[in-house]
Amino acid sequence: MSEYNWEFPSNNSGKLDGFNDSGLRSFRSDEGIGLAIRECIQNSIDARHDPDHPVKIDVSLPSNPMKDFPDLQGFKNILESCRDYKYAKDDPDCRKFYKNALELIKGEYQHCNFIKISDFNTKGLKKDLFEEVFIKGGGITQKADSGAAGSHGIGKNAVFNLSQFRTAFYASIDIDNQSSFFGKS
Repeated sequence: MSEYNWEFPSNNSGKLDGFNDSGLRSFRSDEGIGLAIRECIQNSIDARHDPDHPVKIDVSLPSNPMKDFPDLQGFKNILESCRDYKYAKDDPDCRKFYKNALELIKGEYQHCNFIKISDFNTKGLKKDLFEEVFIKGGGITQKADSGAAGSHGIGKNAVFNLSQFRTAFYASIDIDNQSSFFGKS
C-alpha cells in the first residue's frame, strides 16, 4: 500500500471544471515544454528570496518505475470514474485521453517519465497558501509585486498539458524550512 493517497476537496455544489477547462486550453501550443518551463521560471523569479543572489533553476527528466507512482491503484480508480462521468462520455477528446491514460497505467510501460523543475533562492510556498492559491485556486495570485511577470494566476496550468495523465506533483520548502507536498490531477 502506498504511503500517499489521492484526496479531492469537497466541491460543496460549487463550480464544475470539465475536461476542456479554459485554464488548460490557454496553454495548448506547439511550444509545449518550452512554454511550461517559461511559466515555471517566471514563478521562480517572482519568488526570489535574496535579491543579492540569483534564482537558480534546475530542469531534469527523471524516469521512475510505474510501481512507485503514488497510490497507483487509487489513481487508476479516479481515472475510471472520470472516464465514466456523465459529461465525459460524449466528448471524443475526453474519451481518448482517458483511454490512453488507463492503457499507460495498465500496461506495457514499466517507467513513468517526469519533468522535474527545481528552484533555489526562492521563498518556497507556505502550505496553506500553496494549497489555496496553487492547487485549488484558478485565476488568483499571491505575488508581493502586483507588476510581477506572473500575476494573473493562470500560468500554473501550463504544466498539465505536458502530462499524459494531466497530473503534476509539487514539493516546496519555504523560508521557515517547512515542507509541503501536493499532487494535482
